[in-house]
Amino acid sequence: MLLHFLRRALLTLITLFILSLISYHILMRDPLNAILAKPHF
Repeated sequence: MLLHFLRRALLTLITLFILSLISYHILMRDPLNAILAKPHF
């Protein structure tokens, strides 16, 4: 049970890390378009 929870938490952390890395690269490459295309909630 604990192992399953740890594995799920690790997968979530890795996914969040990859997503933030991708968005960071998009911001660095094209900051203006990224800011303009950002959805406003």
